[in-house]
Amino acid sequence: MDLMHANGVEPKPRDAVEEIDYSQRGQWLRAAMLGANDGLVSVASLMMGVGAVKEDINAMLLAGFVGIVAGDCSMAIGEFVSVYTQYDIEIDGSD
Repeated sequence: MDLMHANGVEPKPRDAVEEIDYSQRGQWLRAAMLGANDGLVSVASLMMGVGAVKEDINAMLLAGFVGIVAGDCSMAIGEFVSVYTQYDIEIDGSD
């Protein structure tokens, strides 16, 4: 007796079903949380340092904004380099 799914596809035997590695699923969330924590600590430290030297709220806000922009650029460039390097390694390894 052949079993058919409603969409006309035969189900795979249990042996042919690929194992799913659930341990790698949450890596993006871990990286996002650690990155956000690092960014908050860096910007807060920068703003406290500027506030300790100059008691001008505008200078603190400007330093915080510039710190956020610099951190974003740094993270984007680092991610680009990481992905591009991984791509190069995969291309060289496929030869």
